[in-house]
Amino acid sequence: MLKSRQLARMIVFSSKEPVKKMSLIQKMYLHGQLVETLLFEFGFVIPNSTNSWEQTIVADEGNVMPAEVLSGNLICETLFYSHGVPIHKSSYRIFYD
Repeated sequence: MLKSRQLARMIVFSSKEPVKKMSLIQKMYLHGQLVETLLFEFGFVIPNSTNSWEQTIVADEGNVMPAEVLSGNLICETLFYSHGVPIHKSSYRIFYD
């Protein structure tokens, strides 16, 4: 994956209730330090719907960190908001083989 020129990531979410002014913030931490923040404004979420957010990232080929540095040290935190109020938070640690 780290040798690819482009990387696509997708978040799929569903809601039983309507959500007005939904947004999400995704934060990437390396060794506990914030290194990237992405903001996505989704708007209105229809009740009983499944939705997705997709992003393609083009690598800066000269500045890709090696897997040995990233593996186990990279944490992705995703926060969902409604009207600026947090409604869900998830995080996971990324490992490379």
